[in-house]
Amino acid sequence: MRRPFFLGYLFIRLDLARDAWRCVNSTFGVARIVMQNDRPAPAPRGVIEALEAACDEQGILHLKKNFLLGQKVRVTDGPLVDLVGELDQLTDLERVRVLLDIMGRRTRVLLPRDFLTPADT
Repeated sequence: MRRPFFLGYLFIRLDLARDAWRCVNSTFGVARIVMQNDRPAPAPRGVIEALEAACDEQGILHLKKNFLLGQKVRVTDGPLVDLVGELDQLTDLERVRVLLDIMGRRTRVLLPRDFLTPADT
């Protein structure tokens, strides 16, 4: 079964000096742009490329590790490498939801199981 990697998020390429980005918030289906100060927050350099590189030729991630709810896990691959969080939900056979501290906020993130390892190892 195919599901979005970041449910509810859409990444767009913007040139803030050239593009009329404020109108994105009025686009049907868009709740709001993720902001940092008074400007759209950029994805850290390499995030999109790392996500694309982690996919197979059909754009699907295959995960096999078993984890327990509440377990501390460390991200070992991808754009969030070395962050430690708490396993919040076992979503399916391929992904899990982890609570991570990102940009000063506790954020639920769906990650491939293969990107995680127990934090105590």
